[in-house]
Amino acid sequence: MRKLLLVGLGVVVCLVSSALVCSDVRAHTLEGPEIVQADEFGAFSYTVTLIAGPGSATLAAYTITPGENVSGPPIVADYGCNVVIDEGEEFSVGVAGTLIDPELPGTVTFEISFCGGGALDLITTIQPPSGVPATSVFGTLLLLLTVLSTGVYLSRRQAAS
Repeated sequence: MRKLLLVGLGVVVCLVSSALVCSDVRAHTLEGPEIVQADEFGAFSYTVTLIAGPGSATLAAYTITPGENVSGPPIVADYGCNVVIDEGEEFSVGVAGTLIDPELPGTVTFEISFCGGGALDLITTIQPPSGVPATSVFGTLLLLLTVLSTGVYLSRRQAAS
């Protein structure tokens, strides 16, 4: 599991709403795998987790961009600075997709940006399955269904102490 720490200009983000919320965006970490193994049909899934702290993280948006040999358009979730992850909390995003050619590797880029500036990103390499991919009619139908159902799921939970 790779951990990335945002290194920036020491920007402190302060937003005024009903209360003043400040965040030192240099301190947040983004965890996710460097390499994921696809299944025999080229399908894969993994989780990327933002851990806030010290201070809170006010989310602007995240983007999941399929790279080389990964099907689907980019996925953008715009939070409009309305989501605050408190110190110690985790914000997890599930990433799922399919290799276009299950015999070749691919890449996926995940980027999360913060209100007031700053962002974290990571690139995950998707390895093809070991062995020969399925070529049966059932395998082909399952591959098509997997491509059509490529999606994202979200969860938010308090980090374990």
